[in-house]
Amino acid sequence: MCDEILFPRDMNRQMLAGTTITNGLANILNDLISNLESDTHISTMDISSKYIGKQYSELRSIISTDLSKILIGILENTGSPNKVKMEAVREAQKTPDISKLVTNLQLVKDLSINKPVFIPADDYIIQKHSRAIVIERTSTADTPTVEEKAV
Repeated sequence: MCDEILFPRDMNRQMLAGTTITNGLANILNDLISNLESDTHISTMDISSKYIGKQYSELRSIISTDLSKILIGILENTGSPNKVKMEAVREAQKTPDISKLVTNLQLVKDLSINKPVFIPADDYIIQKHSRAIVIERTSTADTPTVEEKAV
């Protein structure tokens, strides 16, 4: 099931603008997005529930032990938009303070689905419904790796 709408015209416009500023950016993005000519790509991966509520630095340190992956950020509020927002509404309503309730509901209204947070601060707290954004090498035949750890 696809829950995202892609706008090729907007993507092309942004890529064109980026390549006028940064030499080689188009080639970098093309290699990361398409798996045709490179064994390296950008992807997301599940985050174990034991890291929810923990600091980004803890997740980064465990992923860094896998030499085929580089953690570059967190994708917040992943999954079904309706499910994520309904759960956020239920959490927001758990306060008896009316002014806090209004503030909480406003935060739910402003919730962005599939929001990337690139290179967050070490003290960034990993939220529920988040995924790790990684650059990953799929062919590791030439590179020694450490034992794979569950993230």
